[in-house]
Amino acid sequence: MKVHAGVDAGSGYVHTITGTAANVHDIAENVNLLREDDEVCYGDSGYSGVEKRPEIQENEHFRNIEFRTYQWVIMPNCSFLCCFQWIYFCDKMS
Repeated sequence: MKVHAGVDAGSGYVHTITGTAANVHDIAENVNLLREDDEVCYGDSGYSGVEKRPEIQENEHFRNIEFRTYQWVIMPNCSFLCCFQWIYFCDKMS
């Protein structure tokens, strides 16, 4: 089982929680974590390419959301790859 959480970036409060089988990819659950008032969404590399998904392109509001994903990076003074692990954050531009 895998749990997906939608969190408001401004307040830090969880607004949506969904559960899926472990073999369901993060990007497939993305549309269920979005709200109609979201303008910017942050996610880890599991959400890369989310803006190209048909369920995003078919919704007029969702296709205007700015999606920001974080990738693997080499951290300074670190001899190994470190990944930014982010819960899926959504926020209204304020």
